[in-house]
Amino acid sequence: MGAEAREMLQAERADFRQFVATLTVEEWAAPTLCADWTVRDVVAHVVGPPDVSALLRRAPGAVAHFGRQMDRANADRVGQFAGMSKEQILAAYDASKRVERPYVQVLTDKLIHHQDIRRPLGHPRIVPAERVEASLRRVIASRWIFGGRARVDGLRIEATDIHFEHGVGPTVTGSGEALLLALAGRRVALDDLDGEGLALLRSRIA
Repeated sequence: MGAEAREMLQAERADFRQFVATLTVEEWAAPTLCADWTVRDVVAHVVGPPDVSALLRRAPGAVAHFGRQMDRANADRVGQFAGMSKEQILAAYDASKRVERPYVQVLTDKLIHHQDIRRPLGHPRIVPAERVEASLRRVIASRWIFGGRARVDGLRIEATDIHFEHGVGPTVTGSGEALLLALAGRRVALDDLDGEGLALLRSRIA
């Protein structure tokens, strides 16, 4: 899936760039689904997220320590763009031509952050099914980065708009996009879900 994942990542990068360029200065200052981050902060983060592999090497087997390392690295990265204008941040985005590995993980990060911006601003989109499906699988497999493995344990996940199902147990249903955001810890997406397993999933999202 390497080549396919790389193509999906490139397409998501282009879609994200096209969308944020259309936003007004006021919208760039608006809140997102990422706590304490404005649209501007999320775009700055997406320009070049921290090297997760390096962080894992610093905190092997230590979930809490890894989380602190990740938070610090994210804050440092966003801080590097303090004082820059919208045009300067977009220029930095354009200059970061490298398509990062692992492709599916970076695709998932960018897709989720794209929705972190769109949902509060009221700009929905139809995300290509193959990107949602690949990202759902990555989130569900993730113990630390996205945290989906623990949230989905003992539940059956069924998307209503794409061909995706996973697990055994009480069912949680909804659009692939809403399932993706919820399993990545975005509580707002829970309101778009249904099923007998929803209460358990809700209890697992802080």
